[in-house]
Amino acid sequence: MTRWWGKPWPSAELRAPVCEDELLHDVAPAGKPCMWCDELISSLDQGQTFPGYITADGSPRATPMHAHRECLLRNVMGCSASLRGEAHDHNVPYREDARRVEQWLQEHG
Repeated sequence: MTRWWGKPWPSAELRAPVCEDELLHDVAPAGKPCMWCDELISSLDQGQTFPGYITADGSPRATPMHAHRECLLRNVMGCSASLRGEAHDHNVPYREDARRVEQWLQEHG
């Protein structure tokens, strides 16, 4: 089962559905890499842990995968350049661009 970690988002009072169940709340997997940006997760980060994944050949792997909240958002929304209607710039580090996506979404809803 997918678990969430860090403080609830966007706030403790107004929680995203993924943060509603305290039984699925975990301590941040500090020192583990994010599956999207490969940066190490800190104890202050927010995100989710997925119980495993399917390999390219269809084999299941029970290796937990962790992702920062903003990296998950960028994975779904696409890069910040796309949101702004500009040419893609994939020379920017993934997590930096993920933060830009989050900022764009806050400004534009």
